Amino acid sequence: MPDDNLNNAADKELVKAIRNSNQAAYEVFFRRHFESIHYLIWQLIHNDEAANDLCQNTFIKIWEIRKSLDPEKSAKAFLQVIARNQALSWLRMPRNRHLSLEEHDFPVEGAEEENEELTQKLHTAIKDIEEPLRVIINMRLRGFKDKEIADLLSVSIATVDKRKTKAFNIIRQRLQPFLDT
Repeated sequence: MPDDNLNNAADKELVKAIRNSNQAAYEVFFRRHFESIHYLIWQLIHNDEAANDLCQNTFIKIWEIRKSLDPEKSAKAFLQVIARNQALSWLRMPRNRHLSLEEHDFPVEGAEEENEELTQKLHTAIKDIEEPLRVIINMRLRGFKDKEIADLLSVSIATVDKRKTKAFNIIRQRLQPFLDT
């Protein structure tokens, strides 16, 4: 495929060219999908610098596995799976957990001192729950609906609901002594 036709090529044609190590096709593919993949990652981690890095890693992974790409399958869906996995791996890293929690202020009406203490206890309660539950709570706090969470994590809506309920019960239990006073 001549390079001047690449900009108008369908993803299927670009993937065929990328499989043959066509760097021009890869650059068109990268430019075409970078913004949407970056946004997907950013929605999960809320850290722009890390989202840039993870997005680039996603496209590097595509280049590394180019020979095994299937042009008959959706390239965008495959990119999204790689990007989601990159973001979830990033969130699992202990040094990054606090970064995603700091994005939330959890405003509560009332006394400032009590709010700060409650906010700190809430942050700690969320941070201390097991990772599958924490990921769902963080996504809910960012405004994701259960269906969106299920799709992004490749689990059923029932699993999301079960984990969310379990997480909220744990958080409620940990905050109960503070709320009773």
